[in-house]
Amino acid sequence: MKILILQLARFGDIYSTWPAFNALKRKYPTSEVHLLVRSRFQDATIGLFSVDRVHTLETAKILEPCIELSNVQEALTHLGNFVGSLRSEKFDKIINLSFSPFSSYLTSLLTEETTSVVGYHRHSDGHLALTDTWSSYFYAQVGVEKPNRIHLADIFSQMVGADLQESDWTAPPISEFAFTEKVIEKYVVVHLGASQKNKTYSTDQWLSALGEILNHWNGSMVLVGSADEQKISKEIENKFEKRIISLVGKTKISDLFSIIKHAELLIGADSAPIHIASLVGCVTLNLSCASVNLWETGPRAPGSRILYSDVLIDLDPQTVAAEALSILCGERPLKVNFYTSSARQILALHDKATSKEWSLIEFLYFEGPVPITTDLNFATALVNMYDVTQLAIEQLYNLQRNPQDLIARAVLQRTDNIIADLSRLVPSVIVLVRWFQTEKIQIGPSGFNTILEKTFRCYKKLGDVLTQLQANVNLTAYQGGQNGKFELESR
Repeated sequence: MKILILQLARFGDIYSTWPAFNALKRKYPTSEVHLLVRSRFQDATIGLFSVDRVHTLETAKILEPCIELSNVQEALTHLGNFVGSLRSEKFDKIINLSFSPFSSYLTSLLTEETTSVVGYHRHSDGHLALTDTWSSYFYAQVGVEKPNRIHLADIFSQMVGADLQESDWTAPPISEFAFTEKVIEKYVVVHLGASQKNKTYSTDQWLSALGEILNHWNGSMVLVGSADEQKISKEIENKFEKRIISLVGKTKISDLFSIIKHAELLIGADSAPIHIASLVGCVTLNLSCASVNLWETGPRAPGSRILYSDVLIDLDPQTVAAEALSILCGERPLKVNFYTSSARQILALHDKATSKEWSLIEFLYFEGPVPITTDLNFATALVNMYDVTQLAIEQLYNLQRNPQDLIARAVLQRTDNIIADLSRLVPSVIVLVRWFQTEKIQIGPSGFNTILEKTFRCYKKLGDVLTQLQANVNLTAYQGGQNGKFELESR
């Protein structure tokens, strides 16, 4: 079997995909696995021996001319040549792990009639195609400010069709990085930067946190990062002199495997080193904030901890230092919000209660129990959504009798708008609305009767879900319901 995997995201996402590649090769050892990445991030494939061949795409030659409306024909010619070359490989299966509009179009261009496809692609009419369960789930529920609690590494593995095992997290052997400045016996790696400024700590905060650690621990600090962090690293070097080794701007990203592997601890925000640490088994203190979803991108090395604040700069440096020292001294967590278990699962430490949104996701997607509703606004929204659902079903019956019924078409369109509006008015139902909207997206182009039948099934499925949810509404403070129970009128 010849498989092409698209991963057109950044360094961190590629490293998060490594366990899935390893699992795929373990499950299908005779398969020929190809990987397509952007040329800018191809160094993240160095040492990835579970992939047989890496292809690179120069997206700047394709996207920039189209955005700037200059040399568009040249860009299209380049894309055509690239697609033609890759299609000649005759892949049996294409797995798109990029979840982007561009990657969905590219996947469709690369697909032959006999090719099976997993991940975002396009229908014959150009609309987005979500033809597998995990693509639909990702579209509806994964991302920043969404309540998903499944790590990207696990989503990637499910999309390639292989469950992760412990051995899949093992990074392949690569050359050791030689510290030429001084010999050190034990050290902590500190990653000063991140891909976005709002995910980084300030210079003063680093100075305060690292100073406290060095006052109570006798090892060294190895600073890593891009050339953009050299100013920060210089200030830290000047302050602590002999205890600091700065490799900022002096390493290739593949060097970090060796550097992090031998460290006592990695401290840093959400970025590629976190995922490298997960592969080499280095305990991590992850400084996380609201601009990422820690459940999706947090550290997977056992014993790792996550300090969270909505805004990263609100994390107290003394708290960061205290937590780092407790890890280095083998002590229990102090103030971390989340930690990574021995089974590599991210768990909430202090908050034992599962969020309402996640409970709803478990019910909708993973056969979880029907969540108990104690929120009046949510319960009222269920009533309103049920009424709209029944109205939509009536219009579908009308269209079945008379496909030219313009009023039924107009009312049906309005019901979709009302359901979308409900999620803005009552944010607690947004998980349910996204789930329903994605169910409809999956219908795809077809004949009128087929589309009508599939649309009816979507609304019927929504109605059934709403009925189950309202049966578990329990509002003891609600005075209009019998015995504190808020119930939909039976229909």
